[in-house]
Amino acid sequence: MACHGCPNGNANVWRFVLCLLIAIAGFAPNPSFAKKTKVDGLKLNVIDGCWRWNSDWRSNRQELALCSVGFSGKMSNNIGRDVIYYQVTDPSDNALDPKPGTLRYGVTMIKGKKWITFQREMHIRLDKPLLISSFTAIDGRGANVHIAGNACLLVFQAYFQQHEIIHETTCPQTPQQMVLLNERIDIFLKSPKHF
Repeated sequence: MACHGCPNGNANVWRFVLCLLIAIAGFAPNPSFAKKTKVDGLKLNVIDGCWRWNSDWRSNRQELALCSVGFSGKMSNNIGRDVIYYQVTDPSDNALDPKPGTLRYGVTMIKGKKWITFQREMHIRLDKPLLISSFTAIDGRGANVHIAGNACLLVFQAYFQQHEIIHETTCPQTPQQMVLLNERIDIFLKSPKHF
C-alpha cells in the first residue's frame, strides 16, 4: 500500500523504509521471513509470501504481524490476548461523531492494541484524514477495501509511533487540508507528491 495521503515530513520516512525493505529482501542470503514465497506459481512480495501460503490464515490474522520486516522488526507487541478485534461493518464516515461499525470509530474510539478487519468489500469515503496511532492493525485481507474522497490514512507522529500495520487497502493522493484530532487540535497537512 502506498501512503499517498501522508504529510510531507513523513515522505522521507516512507522512502527510507521502502529502501530498507528492498535492501533486506534483495541482499539477505536466506531470509527466514521469506521461506515460502510462491502460492500456486505466483511470485509474492516478502510480507505476502510469509503469510499467504497458509490456507487457514483467517483463523490466525495476527500471524501477519510476525511477517513484518524493516527497521521496526517483527511486530510481536501487536499480538496477543490483549488485542481488541474490531470489524468494520459500515463504510460511512463522520469525523465529528464516529458511529460504531465504522473505520473511524475503530481507529479513534477503541483504546489499546487493536486489529481492524472488514466485513465485506467496501468503498470508504473519509470526511477528514484518519490519524492512526501505535499498535493499530488495519487488515484488508479477504475484502476489497478502497479508501477515497478528500482524505486518507495518516500515521501520526511516525517518528514516535510504533507497530502500525496497514495491509491490502488502497488510498489515493489527497489535497492539503485541515485535520481534526480527538483533542480538537487542528493540524495543517500537505500531501506529498507520488513517490
